[in-house]
Amino acid sequence: MGLYICAVADVLKGKVVDIQDLPVGPGFATKNANGSGVNVPTMRVDYDPDLLPPNFMRQDLTPIQILQPSGPSFHVKGNQVHWQKFSFRVGFNFREGLVLHDVHYQDGNVNRPLFYRMALAEMAVPYGDPRPPYHVKCVSNFNRVN
Repeated sequence: MGLYICAVADVLKGKVVDIQDLPVGPGFATKNANGSGVNVPTMRVDYDPDLLPPNFMRQDLTPIQILQPSGPSFHVKGNQVHWQKFSFRVGFNFREGLVLHDVHYQDGNVNRPLFYRMALAEMAVPYGDPRPPYHVKCVSNFNRVN
């Protein structure tokens, strides 16, 4: 198993303030807020429907139908989206994920520009692993060292 570390930097001071040993594999020490140990599941869980055992999914649900007899309330042409009084372009990239460009709002006769570019790079996702730094890991600033 390789070494997995995460550098924590203070971008305002321009220096690394901590180097964290990342928890990988079973047996890595974990503590919760009150200091007691936390059991982290070690069994593999696959949610691919082809890999699930029979009757894994709930059988008591009735089908859902979403109908829009007059069609959807949005229009998409290429990556341009018109929805209600908003218009924007949708894009993706490997680092930030979803990126919205040229967001405008139609305010009466005026087409008001709101944002030139918006990205979700700093979206914190709680991954369910209580060990730091996974509990608030951001996809764009997590690097794996091999």
